[in-house]
Amino acid sequence: MSEVAPRGVRWTIRFLAFLLAILLMTFFDFVLGDIDDMKGPRLNDYLQVAPQLQERHLELQLRVKTAESSVVREREIQKNLQVSLENAQSTMDQMSEIHRLRLEKSQQPTEREIGALTQAQERFLKTQESFESANAKIGTLEADLHRFRADKNSVQETIRELEKPGRESYQDAYEAFRYRTAVWKLAFIVPVFLSGSWVLARRKGSPYRPLCLAWIGAAFLQLGMVMHEHFPKDYFKYIAIAASVSIVGWFLLRLIRNVSTPSRDALHRRRREAYHGSMCPDCGYPFPESHGATSSCSSCGVELFGPCNACGESRHRLLPFCLHCGAQTAA
Repeated sequence: MSEVAPRGVRWTIRFLAFLLAILLMTFFDFVLGDIDDMKGPRLNDYLQVAPQLQERHLELQLRVKTAESSVVREREIQKNLQVSLENAQSTMDQMSEIHRLRLEKSQQPTEREIGALTQAQERFLKTQESFESANAKIGTLEADLHRFRADKNSVQETIRELEKPGRESYQDAYEAFRYRTAVWKLAFIVPVFLSGSWVLARRKGSPYRPLCLAWIGAAFLQLGMVMHEHFPKDYFKYIAIAASVSIVGWFLLRLIRNVSTPSRDALHRRRREAYHGSMCPDCGYPFPESHGATSSCSSCGVELFGPCNACGESRHRLLPFCLHCGAQTAA
């Protein structure tokens, strides 16, 4: 990106390049998602179990559910009988208390009171009998439920043992399918990443560099996600650290190379900024703003200003153009 472009334009280009990277990542994700949608092995194709066992298992499941529902229903009935039993007990106690008070006063209970007491006793005994019957029924249902569960677990264990070879075969087929899927994904994303890197390497000074960086960044992130998804974690951590070391090392080597042997553009930019800050471009030592037609750095001795070969005026020796006439001279 040209440094002479206005700052607002440069930041706009960077923002649009970042937005482009996100859109490219979305596009790559769509393509990789379509590869993921390829038909893989189905578990049911590998499970070979006798139909009689499956039917028996389903039958026992139904019986367990029915027995559980019956136990819940009988417990609700028992709860209602418990309330009725307590009410009958209370009524019978009240009538007995009335009889006791009558007898203490040497009075005979009326026929109505005798009938009410008799009725309360009969109701209590009948409710108690129903409550005990409900208890017995619940006990029978729970015994049946325990037996059905035991039979179901036994059949389920048998089915699990019979399915074990099929599940192992399915697991092997699924792992092979995952690796095939990984190969297809890498066959797409690796050339995309390498092509972007190749274009960036061949067009280092191109104004379209932000486009290449967006392309490479999106492809690199998707490549990392594919490897994280399909490669074992024990291998992925080494791949990830190796890639990180390579990237950091590449940037470090490039930085060192730019400092030690800068390109022509980088050298020109560094010299221009140094002159603008009234410092020597070679050693960084400051020089006075007022100087003669010829001036050198008092620290390293490099010539900073000298007469122009075209107009004779004082010019920057380390910059390519004369400030006064614009003549280009080898710096």
